[in-house]
Amino acid sequence: PRHWAAMEAALDPARRRRASPPDLLDVDRACHEIIWEAAGNRFLTATLDTLYAQSDRLWHLYLNGVADTSEAVDEHDAILDALRAGDADRAGSLVEAHVRAFDAHIRAAVARRLASPVAIGGR
Repeated sequence: PRHWAAMEAALDPARRRRASPPDLLDVDRACHEIIWEAAGNRFLTATLDTLYAQSDRLWHLYLNGVADTSEAVDEHDAILDALRAGDADRAGSLVEAHVRAFDAHIRAAVARRLASPVAIGGR
């Protein structure tokens, strides 16, 4: 319960106002770290922290090209609901969908950047 209360508190500012992309990054990171800590597996946490660092690099490289990602707050809310309910299958499915949505946003941003006149002229 203390982890889910912390996740609720991390999400609250983003729910109350339109969060900027850097604010959403902070919320996303906080939610992920809370879930990792709740798992109580330091090996899992170390692995996920390394993977998150890589996704964070992509996020910063393409942040301006990423579409509105405010739906990530809704995704985290749904994940939190499933975790509070103890519904591991639903939580797992929602986490997978969250990761896939991030992947789709980054792929679209990369494609837009590669299709830009600046990128085409530089080939």
